[in-house]
Amino acid sequence: RLRWGGKASQYREWQLKAIAVIVLSFCLAIVLSLLICPLAFLIALALKSAADYRLLKSFGRFFRRESLLSAFWKAQLWHVLYIALSGTASVFVKRYKWKGRKLR
Repeated sequence: RLRWGGKASQYREWQLKAIAVIVLSFCLAIVLSLLICPLAFLIALALKSAADYRLLKSFGRFFRRESLLSAFWKAQLWHVLYIALSGTASVFVKRYKWKGRKLR
C-alpha cells in the first residue's frame, strides 16, 4: 500500500489527486475525531459507512456477489484505520521494499 500511496502524487489527472486527498483526509478526520469528540466520530463513521455500503451493494448486485456484504460491518472500522495509517505512511515513507527490491 505504500507503493500505491506513493504513486498518488504522480497522477496526471487532478480529479484522481483530489479524490485521494479527500478519502485520506476524511479517514484521518474520523480517526482523530475519536480522540476529540466520540459523537463526531460516530456521526462521521455512520456517514462514511452508509455511503460505502450503498456503493458496494450496487456493485454486489451488479456482479451477483451480494453475499460478500456480510463482512462489511465487521471490516468497516478497520478499513478507516487502515486507510488513515497507510495513506499517512505513504506521504512520509519514501523508501520501501517490494518483491525483494528496494524502491524510492
